[in-house]
Amino acid sequence: HYSEEMLFRRIFQEVRHHLPLRVIALCDPSSRRFHVLRLSEPTDGKHNAQLQFYSGGSAFDPLDYGALLADTEPDHMLRTLVERRVEFDTSKLTVMAYPQQFWNRPACTVGFFLGPDFEPTAADREFLDMCAYLLAFEWERGKLLFHVAHQASLGNIAVELVRNFIQPLTAIRTASDFLREELVDDDAVAGISVIHENVERLRRQTQEFRRLSTLRENSIETVQLEEYIDQAIDLLGVAIQNRNVTIHKDVVSECECVLLNGTALARTFLDLILGALRAVETGGNIWVTLRLTDPANVVFELRHDGPQRGVFMDTDASVVASVVDSERAQLGFRLAERTVHSCGGTLTVEFDEEGRGTLRITLPQNATRTRDPHEVRA
Repeated sequence: HYSEEMLFRRIFQEVRHHLPLRVIALCDPSSRRFHVLRLSEPTDGKHNAQLQFYSGGSAFDPLDYGALLADTEPDHMLRTLVERRVEFDTSKLTVMAYPQQFWNRPACTVGFFLGPDFEPTAADREFLDMCAYLLAFEWERGKLLFHVAHQASLGNIAVELVRNFIQPLTAIRTASDFLREELVDDDAVAGISVIHENVERLRRQTQEFRRLSTLRENSIETVQLEEYIDQAIDLLGVAIQNRNVTIHKDVVSECECVLLNGTALARTFLDLILGALRAVETGGNIWVTLRLTDPANVVFELRHDGPQRGVFMDTDASVVASVVDSERAQLGFRLAERTVHSCGGTLTVEFDEEGRGTLRITLPQNATRTRDPHEVRA
């Protein structure tokens, strides 16, 4: 679908063939977005009715998306939103509301407003339920595709930039080596050594990034998870220092795993730690743990002492409805779930009594014993 409006129109036209549909509404609490496609009545009796599409973003009052109201009275919530935002009288219409869930989380609520005195049969309800699921599924998939396209575009730019770094870094390193050999002043030699050390660090990070950008699918790799953690912390070193964040690392050495798509998992570790870094307050703390739970599994845990946003997503969408970057965080979390699952593991989030979240990745030490490497599910 080229646009959200086209998606709504396709669903509207299909339902309209069978039922007296007047309005389709979709409310997405996580992104504070509300869309309505309604059939306007001709005022002069001469022209045909027209489909009018309304789209609202974060400017809407978040109180309109009350989680309790959405769970207990979704039809009343949709009526209120349509009447407030579209100024359309729904008092005489029959509303059928269908809250949707994906990945065991509330996603959005889809509502159909049908003609007065319409009494739906069991078959009508089942048909509308199917259409609501289809609309919500395409809506969620569209958000994921847009997020992936945005990240892929940034990734392509980053890869080209990294390639361009190689030649200047090599030139700086060669020049610093030459100057260090020619200089006799100890202070000057120390200054050149600082340049040499930082150039070497940039060169190493550049090589690590190039390796992470390599796409490998359904490949079996033996990986050291501790190296993935160190690699992520090293790549994010400047951001960690600028935000004065303390990384508390409790890692069991030699956590070796035979995994599927290990390179993709390294990118996921980097993305999750970056999400925690963005979420934690300046001067905050991040705890990273890697341990063996039993002879067959390794557990990676990540938590921070800042507000629970970023990578820490609750099962209730209302918890993150007030967070500006909640939509991006949810999409990134879902992609991380998929990557971890393709490696043979699971990704979960657990909350304690104080609402602090811990992200946990459980990985098999040998994924080839638990799964067929050629059957990597999405």
